[in-house]
Amino acid sequence: MNKMLIILCVFTLLFCLSCAKKQPEVTLLTENYPPLTYLDGDIVTGYAAEIVNAMQKVMKTDYKPTVLTWDKAYQRAISEPNIVIYSMERTDEREDKFHWIGPLGVNKTFFFSLANSELDISNLDEAKEVGAIGTVTDWFSEQYLKDKGFTNLVSSPNPTEVIEMLMNKKVDMIAFTDMACKMIAEKARYSYSDLMPQFEFMSTGYYIGISKQTDARIVDKWEKAFQAIQRDGVISKQKARWFPED
Repeated sequence: MNKMLIILCVFTLLFCLSCAKKQPEVTLLTENYPPLTYLDGDIVTGYAAEIVNAMQKVMKTDYKPTVLTWDKAYQRAISEPNIVIYSMERTDEREDKFHWIGPLGVNKTFFFSLANSELDISNLDEAKEVGAIGTVTDWFSEQYLKDKGFTNLVSSPNPTEVIEMLMNKKVDMIAFTDMACKMIAEKARYSYSDLMPQFEFMSTGYYIGISKQTDARIVDKWEKAFQAIQRDGVISKQKARWFPED
């Protein structure tokens, strides 16, 4: 009887250890935000996408990312556990809502007008007096401007549509990073030369974000994977590949 009890206890212990080691599934979310992440056919590519791919090789995982509009991805990331979202600007408004892996790089955000515009904006107070400013729903730049008291924002979840609003003179300016603006304008079949930067109003690091409710073991695994590819020079190699002019 004692022998059977011991065997039962051993099997119970092994089962518990197996359950303890098994980690929950992770959901990867991203957006069309070239050159960091974007769809090329049915493949998600871009600088941040390649960094995540390299990290997954280290972790021996193969989670497939889902591409959503940023507002939908962001809302899921702040409300669901085990969500990995990339790439995301680290701002004061978001700081306590996520675990942060990175940084991957730095973004500079500008107001852009049409190239032939007579606007000459040099500070936020002047920007508040502009008729309308196009922003992307729940982008860090929109959150920042709302926090600064802007009431003249016209929001859309689609970055291409925001470019269209400017080109069709439905807004006077748009808020975009210099990195993304060129490729998104070209995606909308316009030239970057059609736009004129007014002034840079913020500079932020962009990271991989992990939802706050996520299992601590997952966060630790992603952090260690990032450190591993950083040591191996993967990040610097990918930066040189995607941003050769920097």
